[in-house]
Amino acid sequence: MEFIKISLIVFVCIILINCLPVYDKSVAAIVTIAACTVIMMTILNTVIPVIVNIKNLFSENINFDLGIIFKCMGISIITRFVADLATDNGNKALANRMIFAGKIAIIALALPLFSQVLEIIGKLIV
Repeated sequence: MEFIKISLIVFVCIILINCLPVYDKSVAAIVTIAACTVIMMTILNTVIPVIVNIKNLFSENINFDLGIIFKCMGISIITRFVADLATDNGNKALANRMIFAGKIAIIALALPLFSQVLEIIGKLIV
């Protein structure tokens, strides 16, 4: 059902965006940003219960920190979303800086996982 809702939002926005540049391009950009934000919120409302169920499943069976992985996924999704909006509005340089910032944030967040992997390798070698 969510997919149909998103499809209708995209369809209506495509029509609006193609009609609005005749009058004002800035209004078309605002419609694009608003539509993308509504679609992202709709997707997040669908995905959050799935993530909670996966986290509960792993927390019961495996002693592994999934929080870092989910945070990295969130950073990558937000990074791609903002970079695409910047690219669509003609700011390719800003989009590239956003992607770079997202990569750095993910690397900084994943450093504890790297140290855990190194500890495991060290225990296996000895």
